[in-house]
Amino acid sequence: KNVRMSEIKHSHINRLKEDLIKTETPAAVNNLIKNIKTFIRWANSLDYLQVDFTSKIPLVKTVKGKRGFLEPEEMQALTNVKWHDIRTRAAVCLGMWAGMRWGEVRALQWGDIDFEKNTINIQRNFVDDWDKDGNPIFKAPKAGSNRKWPYLVFPELKNVLLQLYNETPFNSADDLVLVNVGNRSDKQYLLKQY
Repeated sequence: KNVRMSEIKHSHINRLKEDLIKTETPAAVNNLIKNIKTFIRWANSLDYLQVDFTSKIPLVKTVKGKRGFLEPEEMQALTNVKWHDIRTRAAVCLGMWAGMRWGEVRALQWGDIDFEKNTINIQRNFVDDWDKDGNPIFKAPKAGSNRKWPYLVFPELKNVLLQLYNETPFNSADDLVLVNVGNRSDKQYLLKQY
């Protein structure tokens, strides 16, 4: 049955949700419902709908999955994979052995690593924000999780970082560990893998 926008009610959306749950995952249904709720709020703000009834459209209950972890043998196997690029191997090892988030890995500079004291100082995060001149904008790590820790006690991590440090011409304290230089307008700009 065709319904005009002004006639839509929460019951229409809830029926749609019940139909979708038969064929889609709860997460997929919830993503769609969130988008529909955003649309309803927008339509209400422009008076296409007289009432914002989004509170009457509950999301589908989902079971939170158990977080996975790598066994030591799996960590060794990933460390020993023949990656196409030493920087890829370094990124995997930083995430695996130091527990760094992707944005923290991308913002890591050589000056943050102390090979003598075996520490990594995690103090920046990069989340694809650029200033008007095309330069990266670094932020604090997520949830204020700045930390300095002796992650390099793991020889697998220390060895790959030393190898990368010795191979790259961009190893001054301000250079990024995984990429070389520049701003977004450069041919080889920050955080581009090539």
